[in-house]
Amino acid sequence: MSLGGRQADLEGEALRPRRGRAVLRAPQPEWARRTRMTFKRAVAVGILCFAACSPNTAGELQLPFKLLRPPGTGPFLAVVILHDCSGLGPRSSGAPRRWANDLTRQGYVTLRPDSFTPRGLPDGLCGGHPGGRVTFEDRRADAYAALAYLRSLPDVDPRRIAVMGGSHGGSSTLATIVNSNASPNGGFAAAVALYPACGRNFGAWSVTRADGAGHPITGYSGVCKPTAPLLILIGELED
Repeated sequence: MSLGGRQADLEGEALRPRRGRAVLRAPQPEWARRTRMTFKRAVAVGILCFAACSPNTAGELQLPFKLLRPPGTGPFLAVVILHDCSGLGPRSSGAPRRWANDLTRQGYVTLRPDSFTPRGLPDGLCGGHPGGRVTFEDRRADAYAALAYLRSLPDVDPRRIAVMGGSHGGSSTLATIVNSNASPNGGFAAAVALYPACGRNFGAWSVTRADGAGHPITGYSGVCKPTAPLLILIGELED
């Protein structure tokens, strides 16, 4: 990876899962510094390795990520950013990168896990993909692997880590924030979901459709009970 003309080895080290839990080790990179948009940040890429226990992702998953650090020594607040349906590959909308830049300017460590590339969808799945799909529950596991990794970093406050995402990432954020059982040390401190798909089941919240999936919603039941403060930003006519 080239940063400002300099080369750096920025791949994080990951260990195999033990007893079904993610076993993660903080990377030991040679940090590269560059100036952009009037602030300095440390940029790293790496791999999270964890046991992905879902029908769509069986066995061990190697999850690429991008990490941005603000200047200083911390401890910093941190945000896990879940990308939208376009992913983080060549066809990415760029929204996760822009959010990461903005948050890093404000003093947050940000981590963007790539949920699609290791599952064979480097170009995303906007509009569907014949090669498979990635569920919001799959990405919940990714979010908690990222949370465990951030908690292992000495310059991150382990009690003040949030999760956010837009579109597919927003729905994945809702799936993450209604279930804290995936983390033995508790869940995220806060969450922001941007235009998520609310027309599905999240925890105790459920919807009824007249003729099954993809058809108009005829009713709602239950209450969505997030495990931490949750902000949803969505248009009035979205589902």
